Amino acid sequence: MVSDSGIGITEEKQKHIFDAFSQGDISTTVYEGFGLGLFITKSLVDLLRGTLTLESELGKGSTFVCYLPLQETNTTAQEAKQKNAITSKDLVSIKSIHILIVDDDSYQLGFLQEILNHYKIPHTAFHDVEEAVAFAQNEKPNLIFTDIQMPIHDGFDFLKLLNANPITAKIPVVALTGNTEKSAQEYIEKGFANRLLKPYKPDHLIATIKEIINVEILPSSIRSLPQLNLVTSSYDLTDMSLFLEQDMDAVKKILGTFLVITQERIVKWEQAISKKDFETLKDLAHKMNPMFTQVKAESVYKNLRVIERTKENETIGFYGLCDETLQAIKTTIGELELFMATDVGVEV
Repeated sequence: MVSDSGIGITEEKQKHIFDAFSQGDISTTVYEGFGLGLFITKSLVDLLRGTLTLESELGKGSTFVCYLPLQETNTTAQEAKQKNAITSKDLVSIKSIHILIVDDDSYQLGFLQEILNHYKIPHTAFHDVEEAVAFAQNEKPNLIFTDIQMPIHDGFDFLKLLNANPITAKIPVVALTGNTEKSAQEYIEKGFANRLLKPYKPDHLIATIKEIINVEILPSSIRSLPQLNLVTSSYDLTDMSLFLEQDMDAVKKILGTFLVITQERIVKWEQAISKKDFETLKDLAHKMNPMFTQVKAESVYKNLRVIERTKENETIGFYGLCDETLQAIKTTIGELELFMATDVGVEV
């Protein structure tokens, strides 16, 4: 437990205090920084299957409480390391496994597929939960990754459908979500094997697979980076290119899907603004946020986070912000289209 006697944190801010880049109102505090400390701490605690909570009152300070599930043992660290060491005989071949992935968002599905393709991991992808359930019953995959927020059947419904059948009940399922309100432990308590927060890095995905399936996944060779304009004032594709080990064909394939989906959502966004359709705008912001975060379009994703979290009684300036965000989206899309038109390997 760690307590202070500082200025405290409002109830509204407490809801997002563990989010990345979510700080208190800098204008009323002396604190500065990048807003990652609590996010990183919470992530580490989640990995250890613990909990991190906050109690705070304005003017009276804050208290953070961390619980970690520890167990006493007489085994030394070296003995435990030797006992748990994985030998080459224990590892299964990557060719002998199969992973099922489900996401209604074509961009997110494509991004995950490109990572699995890159490491030559056999997999099958679905947009539809019912089709995925039928596939799982027939093919019995070793592991399933599922988005949580999906229409008709969400990730929790999907898990219930799998658990209802003894054939699929024991298949480990990993939740994919951009929602930080629930900890990894809460998903595990619901029956998931783990949770990955969007946008996730490929090495986190591979580590999750290795944690659940004792499979050997070798890193592929690093390619030389083509001379492309990976950074502009609207986007930064450096991390994405490194995530995919500088495979520009894979980067462009993912971006191609991203652009098609975003153009469709721009039309819906414009219609929603004209109708002042509050819920549709919030839903679109939620769906687009991971995509624009992955390409580091800061002028877009920061606004999308605000729009996604806006409540019905906080709509003053909401539609103006939606208009501003729409223009930023169009600017970013325009620059990404120029990037797509650049030949791989050609200096610019």
